Amino acid sequence: GLKKITAEAVLNPGEGAELSVDNRIKQLTYGEPYGELPVPTKEGNTFDGWYNGDAKVTADTVAVLTEGEPVELTARWKLNEVEPVNPGGGGSGGGGGFGPDTPEPPDIIDDPTPLDPGDSDCQKDENCPIYPYKDSDPKAWYHDGVHWALVEEVMNGMSEDRFEPNTATSRAMIVTMIWRMEGSPSQSAAQTALPEGASQDRLGFADVEVGSWYEEAVNWAAANEIVKGYSAEKFGPMDNLTSEQLATILYRYAGYKDNVDAEAANTNILDYEDAPNVSNWAMEAMQWAVGVGIINGMTETTLAPQGEATRAQVATMLMRYSNAGD
Repeated sequence: GLKKITAEAVLNPGEGAELSVDNRIKQLTYGEPYGELPVPTKEGNTFDGWYNGDAKVTADTVAVLTEGEPVELTARWKLNEVEPVNPGGGGSGGGGGFGPDTPEPPDIIDDPTPLDPGDSDCQKDENCPIYPYKDSDPKAWYHDGVHWALVEEVMNGMSEDRFEPNTATSRAMIVTMIWRMEGSPSQSAAQTALPEGASQDRLGFADVEVGSWYEEAVNWAAANEIVKGYSAEKFGPMDNLTSEQLATILYRYAGYKDNVDAEAANTNILDYEDAPNVSNWAMEAMQWAVGVGIINGMTETTLAPQGEATRAQVATMLMRYSNAGD
């Protein structure tokens, strides 16, 4: 009979996570399911599954292998929600359009010196575009980024009075934001942008709903190789965006705009303790994003490449990207 192709899967739970040594290697056979996978633990986080690059791997996933080449599976985590300091909101002296007080997040995006001089005149009062959103504070750390995104019409509120700055950004959201930055190109423009001989199938992810608010943006971005799906059929529009995915999408967009700083793409990020956790496919993009100042790290010593990016964080990183090109 034919020789079975086998390989090892190396399971990387990530910085701060616990997984016994015995569970970090799994034997795989080509064409057979992965089978039961261990569940690591991490304080303050909920395990979101094992991933091979961008593709989620479950017990039923069929192994596709190259003999002798190990497969690396990386754990993804969802940060547990922290109860706001003032969950009731309002209180005495309420009003003013501010939402409940929430702790300031780590400095993944908050520079002491704002990068957007155009917003320096904002008094952060009732005239600020953030003011109508009752869940957002014009005086919060994210002011400059969200102000810029609203004025430039790159982002909208989630409703008339809610911006949801701390909500995770979906893949559909980030593609739509970049599409708006580009001037919302039409569907036909996306089709004509396809390289000669390229298949029109790339405009047809099965999980991108026809007529949805993000369909045109995803088709445009896919046609111009700014985004890629998990497969030819799956884009995962509602999946939460990770920091390394954001860096990769912005890096490809910079390439589309012929605006990649080659020197920045070689930035040494090894000073960050979790730099080895950056996926191979995202490494160059993460180096570039750090090099041009779009990403400063979750802390002084960590990047959190698989951490989810909130709407407030993405607004500020898009502002930084825009300013870096000025």
